[in-house]
Amino acid sequence: KQYFTLVSFMMEVYPDQAANLPPMLFQDLMSSIIFGIKSNQDLEVNRLSLEALKSVTQYHVRNVHRNGGFSKQEQS
Repeated sequence: KQYFTLVSFMMEVYPDQAANLPPMLFQDLMSSIIFGIKSNQDLEVNRLSLEALKSVTQYHVRNVHRNGGFSKQEQS
């Protein structure tokens, strides 16, 4: 549970840093968040994982809107 608390905090406070991780590292981070969402063991882990996903999604939407669309890197 502590891991998901940390990840949720990181994604809320530093979504820009998370979004700029190397692709494989970002993919691993997102995989762990998805694992937490699918967890049937602890509702708190589910909640923290969903909050982490919400934070990175909000960051992405704000930047896509601010930049007028997807960047070339996001399209590939």
